[in-house]
Amino acid sequence: MDVSAAATVKGRIVYRQRIALSPHAVVTVRLEDVSKMDVAATVIAETTLNNPGQVPIAFALPYDPSRIEPGHRYALRVRIEEEGQLRFINTRSVPLPSATDTPDILVEPVSA
Repeated sequence: MDVSAAATVKGRIVYRQRIALSPHAVVTVRLEDVSKMDVAATVIAETTLNNPGQVPIAFALPYDPSRIEPGHRYALRVRIEEEGQLRFINTRSVPLPSATDTPDILVEPVSA
């Protein structure tokens, strides 16, 4: 990706539970094309944060704006894993925000 042509999505990841993340936590934030039903989403960009600290967790996800097609739907997907186990995920679709918007993305605990 040409860095000079990159755009960046910025936001924060939050959850309501009073649970501290361990130093082994890994956060993955993806921008996905979710236009097609019954087909796996196409990953446009992804970033990983190792040992992100505690919520709210700030993120910046650079992506190539030339990959954004008019008429398609794009969404952010967030996962928090600890030692290979999925702990939190966003359960509501978070559309690609505008360049000036910095959304808080609510993630929910995953049942073991």
